[in-house]
Amino acid sequence: MVILTKPFGQTSNRLLQHIHHAHHQIRDEDWADAKIIYVIRDPRDVAISSRNAFRPKLFRMAKGQNRWVSAIKRRLNDAFERAFGETAIRAMVNRALLRGNDKVHMWLAISWREHVEPFLRDSRVLKVRYERLLEDPLAASQEILSFLGLQRSQDEIAAAIDRQSFDKARRNFMDQGQLDKALFLRQGKASQWAGRLSGREARQFKRHLGDLLEELYPSSS
Repeated sequence: MVILTKPFGQTSNRLLQHIHHAHHQIRDEDWADAKIIYVIRDPRDVAISSRNAFRPKLFRMAKGQNRWVSAIKRRLNDAFERAFGETAIRAMVNRALLRGNDKVHMWLAISWREHVEPFLRDSRVLKVRYERLLEDPLAASQEILSFLGLQRSQDEIAAAIDRQSFDKARRNFMDQGQLDKALFLRQGKASQWAGRLSGREARQFKRHLGDLLEELYPSSS
């Protein structure tokens, strides 16, 4: 979700990106002069991504760390993860997405429904599906630019899309020694849940979010 705090076309333009701001956290003055864009991703794919991003770790990997220290930390993290158990991690993340739990991560403090629905029902907000950004990034980008009152050529848009590709972003992080950020970027694909969630997990999401899944993803709900 993106908050644009100044109207475009002025020299004081600036962009503030609040990736996990909840609707109730946006200030009244932001609503007065901001353009709000909210990107919605299928919660079942969010579950796949989150179980990899928010895995419990004993040690964080640091930039410029001695490679032997890094290797030892990685082995200890792997051992801790195996002891914790993959099944427990999956259940923990699923529950946090469906009910909210800031102990898993602050980004999961409230449920997916509580985060998405207020933006979805707010006519001031441009809603963009993550899947559409993947399917037709040019058209989605043109829609966003139109909402912002901006004009860019197709060549400019295509160049911007290319610069933001997962592969290029991952390579840039690796070149800068930011291993945590590079590992955080996995595949960024849609509908991975179909081959990764168990039948029980898929039914769990449908039971809690069936109405929203039907509204947003009718072909897969």
